[in-house]
Amino acid sequence: MGTGVEAIINEAAWAMIDEGSRQELARMIEETCSNGRVTFAGAGMDITGLAREALDRGSSLVIAGGGDGTVSSVASVLAGTGAVLGVLPVGTLNHFARDLGIPSDFESAARTLATGRVAHVDVGEVNGRIFINSSALGLYPELVHYRSTRKRRWEPKQVAAFRGLVRAMAHYRLLTVKVVVGGRELVRTTPLVFVGNNRYAMEGFEMGSRGRLDEGVLSLVIPHFTSRLRLLVFSLGALLGHKPEHGLDVMLSDGLRIESGHRRLLLSVDGEIAFMDTPLRYRIRPGDLRVIVPRD
Repeated sequence: MGTGVEAIINEAAWAMIDEGSRQELARMIEETCSNGRVTFAGAGMDITGLAREALDRGSSLVIAGGGDGTVSSVASVLAGTGAVLGVLPVGTLNHFARDLGIPSDFESAARTLATGRVAHVDVGEVNGRIFINSSALGLYPELVHYRSTRKRRWEPKQVAAFRGLVRAMAHYRLLTVKVVVGGRELVRTTPLVFVGNNRYAMEGFEMGSRGRLDEGVLSLVIPHFTSRLRLLVFSLGALLGHKPEHGLDVMLSDGLRIESGHRRLLLSVDGEIAFMDTPLRYRIRPGDLRVIVPRD
């Protein structure tokens, strides 16, 4: 790849928990990208800041090693700059890499950095903050918040996720919002508002995946049933391949606005939670991120 290549690896990612794995990945990067610089980001290190420093040093390729959170942090800096993102999916959740067809094992993913092609993909934006996958209000941010709290207590991730789901389902509060999209106004009382970067599959084993990331649209999904039982039945039915026919708004748009009676709302952005002032203004930024993907 030549000069101007930097890799930022989240050493807390599940595949990087031992020194041997970190050394092996560093070796692969150095062999694949001559003169590449590798930085392992430990606890408390600002990955976004490290990406900005890489750009300031003139890097034309910045590699993000970790899960979706790490990749999103680096992508938020690179979007719109012309610099290229490389992805090494060594984290727990790697939806962005999966939807781009990037191999899940880091040896093949590292090889893709040398043999792949540069694709232009879309990113979403909410109130100036970029996301590569999705943003959500209501039930899901509550789940993420609880899961993060339990993880800080050194609870295993799977246990924290299950406890978080049970707690969120038992205690979630309904959210009343007005969504302005495509010239329409939707007023809904709902457990969840989901905004995705491009079109998401809504049923079957492909549920939650995207066939492409360059369609130039946001996907908006709002269930307007309110009972816990109905929400559970819908979730299970979708996983079993049943196409939802009623009780669900699904729309595609290049932008939308969400208003609420609350001055601030808790939302998730690529699995990280944040409070943002209302109204929430979402837009798609077509082709604003350059990323290396497999050539085939």
